[in-house]
Amino acid sequence: MEDEGAEWQKAQTQIRLGGQPEDEDQDQDKGKGKAMDEGGGEVKNAGEVTNEDDDDILPSCYVLDISIHGIAPKSLWIRTDYIRIFNFFQAYYDEMAKPMDDAPSAVLTGQPGIGKSFWMFYAARRLLAERRPFIWFYKATYYLFVDDGVHILPPDWRHDDFSCIVWTLVDSDQDRDGVPGTLVPHVTNLFVMYVTSPAVERWSRLGNTKQPIVVIMNPWGRREMQRAARLSRLEGITETHVNEMFDQLGPVARLCIKWTSDQLAQYRNELHQAISKITADDIKKLTIEACGLTMDAVSDKICLLRRQKWDEVFSQAVVAPITDYIKTKLSNQFRKLKRAEQIRLYQFFEKRPELRRTAGIFYEAIIQSRFRKGMHLELVPMVKLEKGEGSKTLPRWYPSHTVLCNPLLEAARQQALGQQISVEIRPKTTVEYTDEGLRSIESNIFYVPALTN
Repeated sequence: MEDEGAEWQKAQTQIRLGGQPEDEDQDQDKGKGKAMDEGGGEVKNAGEVTNEDDDDILPSCYVLDISIHGIAPKSLWIRTDYIRIFNFFQAYYDEMAKPMDDAPSAVLTGQPGIGKSFWMFYAARRLLAERRPFIWFYKATYYLFVDDGVHILPPDWRHDDFSCIVWTLVDSDQDRDGVPGTLVPHVTNLFVMYVTSPAVERWSRLGNTKQPIVVIMNPWGRREMQRAARLSRLEGITETHVNEMFDQLGPVARLCIKWTSDQLAQYRNELHQAISKITADDIKKLTIEACGLTMDAVSDKICLLRRQKWDEVFSQAVVAPITDYIKTKLSNQFRKLKRAEQIRLYQFFEKRPELRRTAGIFYEAIIQSRFRKGMHLELVPMVKLEKGEGSKTLPRWYPSHTVLCNPLLEAARQQALGQQISVEIRPKTTVEYTDEGLRSIESNIFYVPALTN
């Protein structure tokens, strides 16, 4: 256990508060960001730090052997985000857990199905290794972990029995009515950490102590999902299977590495039914509520909740279509709306940073509709600011359809106007195809996914 404690202390130096690695080599990707273009796609280097697809693994990640009779899983992949979040809560505890009237409290939430409850195994193991007391609420019983063993607290235990503020781990699965009332008197020596799916009403009782800090666990990256898949005991959990589920259904552990084929078939059917019935008002309501940390059985199938800044634990919630696959299916559902309604919905989502990625659903629907009907394009080359002609901070490329203040750029723009070309897009027919794809592609035909797939 002492060796393990040393391992935790080493991990502390590798991951600072917020999860930024101190090692320069590990930090080489810092500053790479993604912003959204008008179609809800990603534009590099605009300040938003993300790492959501594959490389969110640090040397301090490892396989935790649990092997406790009656408790699943038997082993657990310790994600970088598990370590980030624990370090953040530790720093928050160190700052707030001083002599005061109210103890701090915290909520850990995030996308349903990503393994938030498993974080508690890591937190418990970490606290044990660091020889710190804590309470675990499990099956309506309070277990106190201290140096001399584990004790069941008696029914009449008192908060002032503790001389320090004690970490208290509570999983919402253990009490669906919310945080147990016993844990939230007006004066307490407990640092209650409540782990739950997005449902604000579940943690409302924590306001009786100190207004809780709410932290969002990020969904999985592809590479860490593949790493965790090696621990699965289910047949068929191959790299190909994980990639297919990851790309189609989302970066959710229970979908990619936990559920059987029968469970996935039922889930796909429920997903199809949800998308086929969804309306414009529904998508607005679901995404707004998800950003407000409330999700239901429909929104958790089509919306992905994550932090705006991937590496910063205390970061704003943002919502996007859970995969490009789902995004296209939603676009199909909305492409027959009137164009004015499509534009109105696009503008509604695009102007809100936390919902901007959802705007791509309606951008894609607008473009599909336009191509289906045909369009005429007048294309003009962009103009480039050559090196030495201005500040290094200025953009290099400029559109040619507006007057430019820089004389050299304006001269180049006037020259570009003479290079305008016209493109006429008039499909002779439209072919709708299913998920199985196309055998061949011919010219002058607009291919779109079938509405019924």
